[in-house]
Amino acid sequence: MVIGYYVHHVGAGHRTRARVVSRALRERGHQVVPIGSDLGGQPGLHLPRDDEEHHAPWRDPDAGGALHWAPLGQNGFSTRMAQVARWVDKTCPDVVVVDVSVEVTLVMRLLGVPTVVVGQPGDRSDSAHQLGYQCATAIVAPWPRVATLCPGLDQFGSKVHHVGGVSSLHRRGERGTGGVVLSGRDGWEQPFVDDLRRHTPHMRWVEVGGKRWVEDVGTVLNTARVVVTHAGQNAIADVARCDVPTIVVAQSRPYAEQHFMASELDRLGLAVPVHRAVPSTRWDHLVCEAVARHSRWSTWQTEGSAARAAAAIEGVAHG
Repeated sequence: MVIGYYVHHVGAGHRTRARVVSRALRERGHQVVPIGSDLGGQPGLHLPRDDEEHHAPWRDPDAGGALHWAPLGQNGFSTRMAQVARWVDKTCPDVVVVDVSVEVTLVMRLLGVPTVVVGQPGDRSDSAHQLGYQCATAIVAPWPRVATLCPGLDQFGSKVHHVGGVSSLHRRGERGTGGVVLSGRDGWEQPFVDDLRRHTPHMRWVEVGGKRWVEDVGTVLNTARVVVTHAGQNAIADVARCDVPTIVVAQSRPYAEQHFMASELDRLGLAVPVHRAVPSTRWDHLVCEAVARHSRWSTWQTEGSAARAAAAIEGVAHG
């Protein structure tokens, strides 16, 4: 079976999740072809960028609200979509996974290719997201069924597969005494970290992410007493997999996705939420609360999630 796997170029999380699920698919004997503009050095179908600043101003980039990104008269966008169509014509993939792009989803559907869309947290009730979900053959939600992270998926319930949080890490070792400040590619602002250290003088904090990126984040998380993290999907899946007491700080992101995540983690009793970090934040109290909680991270169902995602993708290809 030939499986295309489109990866959005903004944020490393899409690529990381794709790598984990692709490994599970290859273990089942399938050929997986990565597709995208930033594949992290992997071989695959490399697409040109279509959002470079020197092309601005864009001409009707969202088709009046029907789409997210389809600017008129933009050579990069036209070349990108034509390249995808030529690959489909030449390769005849059995199924294509899209993480994520409404436009790529539509192109695949118009070319008659079964498509699996990866769901995202947040308010996805806009016309473009709803169109993408409607055209998808199936939707993989990388969170457990008990979490209501995306109300926009409610009407598509019959084709949504809740597979649990997808992580490449494993739980190992004994819990340490220090803390980890986990960030994404952009890192945390220094006043945020300084405030955390000032309110918890008894803790030794290690910063991971941004300019302090490490290859083996699993070792760091597995030896932490507590983690302060943003509410991105991959970060949450990783701390859940390593079963670390967690304080989650929702950052401002499109569609309020991190605020939806933080609220659900709080509702399910999995992490201590902070929706707006300010200088008066009592980090010492939050750390004590997080550490004192009985772990319920198994609720996030990270064990076997990649295999469940692979099985759902196989099912779409088989009809």
